[in-house]
Formats: sequence, structure tokens, C-alpha cells
Amino acid sequence: MLAAPAIGSAEFIKFDADVVFDVKILRQLVDTDQANVLCIDRNIALEDKEVKVITDNLLQVLEVGKTVEPKLALDESMAIEKISAKTGPLLFAELAKMMKNYAILQDYYEAAYASQVAQGVVFRALDITRLNWTEIGTPEDFAAANAKFETPA
Repeated sequence: MLAAPAIGSAEFIKFDADVVFDVKILRQLVDTDQANVLCIDRNIALEDKEVKVITDNLLQVLEVGKTVEPKLALDESMAIEKISAKTGPLLFAELAKMMKNYAILQDYYEAAYASQVAQGVVFRALDITRLNWTEIGTPEDFAAANAKFETPA
């Protein structure tokens, strides 16, 4: 939300600061002609804490969020998204609304994506299953990321 004034109504790519990923993922995301895109990984054991995604056979996102039933979802959103110039202001408005509503103030930002999908905004999934990525939340995650990307600790 803090980036909203700088972004304005421009297309942008958002990724969580704790996600490390192969640059090929970013290249595919930039190169896709789809307007709104969530990167997904199909090779994840889905649990309650993951942001789960349900898509149709054309990879249109039907549901997204941490509350999606893991048994129904096939994919995990990896917190890298491309947002169109048209959708950006809608998404920021939804986030601002969430911040003002005490009942949902602590919801994860992905709830704003879920709301946009429910309102008919089309998001597509970009399957990056075969490319490297990981989240870093602990020292063990950091060590695993260094090993995965073959960088010195």
C-alpha cells in the first residue's frame, strides 16, 4: 500500500521480500501477455499456512487465499504477481478498505486478490513449477536457499 502513490495507475510486479527466486520466473512474468498474473507452483505439499490457488483448465484463477481448502487446490501462490494498470488502483482501494475495517484488519493481503477475483477481475496463473524459488523465514530456510541457489553462506 505504501507504494501506491509511486505506482499510480502503472502496471507493476509485486513480490514478497522473503521470496528468493530464479530470474527466469521474472522473465516469464514480464513476457506474458496476460494482464494479471499469479505465479504458482504445483509441486508443493499444501497446508493451511500456504496461499492456495484453484484454477480452471485455462489457468484462470477461480479462488485464492489461505482459507482455500487444501484438498481442492492444486497449486500454491508463490507471492510473485503481475498487476495491470487497470487492476492496480482497484487492488489498492481494496487494501485500503481492508485497513479501515477492524474485523479484517489482520487479514493477509491475498484476501484483496480473492475479493477482486470474486468481483470478476480476471487473474491467470503462471506455472513455474520447474523453476527454483523458496521463502526465507528462518536461519534454516536461509541455509536451504543458499544450498538451492549455490551461493556462499
